[in-house]
Amino acid sequence: MRASRLLALRVLSLGLVVALSVSAAPAGAAPAPGNLQDAKKQTAAARAKLASMRDDLASGMDRYTTASDNLAQTRAQIADNAKRLAVVEANLKRNQRFLDTQAKFLYRTGGTGFVDVLLGASTFEQFSTRLAVLTQIAEADASLVSALKGQRAESARLTTELKQREAKQATQLATVAAQRRRVQSSVNDQQAYLSSLSAQVQTLVDQQEAAAARAASTTNLTATASSVSGPKPKQPMPDSGGSTSLSKATIAGRSGSWTVMSNEPKKYRSTGVSFDGVATQYSNSDNGTGTSSGRTFNDQELTCASRTLPFGTRLAVSRGSNRVIVVVTDRGPFTKGRILDLTIRAGGIVGIDGVGKVHCEIVEPAN
Repeated sequence: MRASRLLALRVLSLGLVVALSVSAAPAGAAPAPGNLQDAKKQTAAARAKLASMRDDLASGMDRYTTASDNLAQTRAQIADNAKRLAVVEANLKRNQRFLDTQAKFLYRTGGTGFVDVLLGASTFEQFSTRLAVLTQIAEADASLVSALKGQRAESARLTTELKQREAKQATQLATVAAQRRRVQSSVNDQQAYLSSLSAQVQTLVDQQEAAAARAASTTNLTATASSVSGPKPKQPMPDSGGSTSLSKATIAGRSGSWTVMSNEPKKYRSTGVSFDGVATQYSNSDNGTGTSSGRTFNDQELTCASRTLPFGTRLAVSRGSNRVIVVVTDRGPFTKGRILDLTIRAGGIVGIDGVGKVHCEIVEPAN
């Protein structure tokens, strides 16, 4: 009975979990996030909620397993008790047949058999002994039949109790199974909701990348127009003044720092235009030669070559946690699939050895 009450409490607790899970599940389509940041926040929240709901489902599975095991044990007890009851019934029938045979014998002989046994005693002591033995036999027969009937009654009572327990546990198992199905349905709804949000995030990312591509295309057109009348810097071309010392700079709204030449500004802001690609390094033999902008190439400075970006454009180049800000002073690289040529020093700072994938963002001095 105690096990039944505990199972009932578990069923009730699962019901509360189901109610909370169903009430928290999304209804209908996911709301359209206003921007990428909102979409990512909603996606993270939905993913955390899904993890919690899956934990609830796992708990429900444990409760279902416990209820199923309890029902199986009760049914095993019923089967075992049925076997014992069958043995008792067989023994009872055998002893009843024996007593019936005795009764019929006495009826046919008029009971003289037992009387003859008693009267055949030659002494009083023999008579007393024979009477005691016959009495014990009769009492033993009656006691055995009585015990067998008691065992049969007890087995019948236990069978009734076990059947009642079986019916109750079967009902509880069906309830737990139904609740588990509802939690599973809620988990499926939450998964669909998360998938919808993930699709929206991807759409917003695609839109952002498309906007960046359009901005880059506009920049390319500007660069092309500039090359017709001669290269003109987008920003004033920095002059190293012969110095090759380095410093650190920051970009507004970004954590961490970027390596810059010591004569460069120390604070920048993003233009919102970024792109990824494969960068290469200049050859050592290029040191001291002229560049397309007219500036002498120095592989110890932080400069780069781009096929399209205007001279003087500053690029925040990163590769993992390695970051550097370089200035466009030359044209190249002219190998398909590559976007920048970095000086030996700049390439070393971002951690590429000859060729490597980098992330670039166009920045400008904050002042």
